[in-house]
Amino acid sequence: MKKKKKAVTIILIVFILVFGFIFGGYFAIKTVMTKGAINYLQDKYNMAYNQITVLDYEMKKPGNDTSFLPLNTYWSPYKWKLEYNDKSFFVNRIDGKYYDDYQLDEIESVATEWFKNNINNNIVGIKLSSANIINYQARIAGNITINEKNIKDFLNDKNTYSGINRFTYYDVDLMVESTYFDTLSQTDKNNLLDEVKEKLPNSHIQYVIGTDASKISKERNKFIYWLSEYNEMD
Repeated sequence: MKKKKKAVTIILIVFILVFGFIFGGYFAIKTVMTKGAINYLQDKYNMAYNQITVLDYEMKKPGNDTSFLPLNTYWSPYKWKLEYNDKSFFVNRIDGKYYDDYQLDEIESVATEWFKNNINNNIVGIKLSSANIINYQARIAGNITINEKNIKDFLNDKNTYSGINRFTYYDVDLMVESTYFDTLSQTDKNNLLDEVKEKLPNSHIQYVIGTDASKISKERNKFIYWLSEYNEMD
């Protein structure tokens, strides 16, 4: 009986030690990686450390892309959902480097102005996603800020639109005033898209949609970049 109790005690101790090691390791990694993400934001945007709030966190984990066979197994990177000055955004850690979508609203605004000035003044919005921004940063540009000086480079790079398997794309929509949209024939829409393609040959913009400019909302599709869409870049 004593040997049985001793064996049970040993098993319990081992279980506690293993659980403690795993649990402690998780929090140690989370602490180190999160501190790195916050330091990255401080350096890039001069954010105040004590004003950055972590809303959600996900560890690096394996995933599968089932779009094509054979199945493509890859590592989904560390991800954070954060908030700064009442604005929520995402940070990913890919191949040891951090990338973010903090500028999503600003880039949409700057891109809209570029399209108004270079394509058609009736364009009132452009619908981007976090995937467009983070893919571009991770594959070509690094941790740069995007503004009116380099917005054309961003819009004209194929990496801005390509998905994880290089065969799928994150399409970007052009939005025009609904009253103007109603006057466009399909030929007119195609001509507008052709003009975009002429000036941005590497872009992947395939749709023109009508909208009320006062109702354009800034939305982040959480599925695209939070669950398992980013693989570790080669």
